[in-house]
Amino acid sequence: MFSPAIHDTVLTVADFVAQRMPPTLTVVLVFAIAYLVVGIPVHFRRGAESRDVLGSLAGLFAGLMYLVFLLGVYPGLHSVHLADAPPRVASHATPR
Repeated sequence: MFSPAIHDTVLTVADFVAQRMPPTLTVVLVFAIAYLVVGIPVHFRRGAESRDVLGSLAGLFAGLMYLVFLLGVYPGLHSVHLADAPPRVASHATPR
């Protein structure tokens, strides 16, 4: 469907984003970008109310699509198992 060069480029970008940035930050950035890309043109065509509604929907769907991508392609990337984590000791605690 896509050429191998485009496929490799998309995978490289996806690896960079998925492995270097926390998922929460990325979802917020994807939401903000989608809101601005859809919301600003809609604001000038239909007004502020349409900007808020359609921009928010675009941001929500973009964020959800990113989460589906992240969980589908990298299911164990950012998983934390509390049972396997070593116990934390506060730095100000004195040993007894």
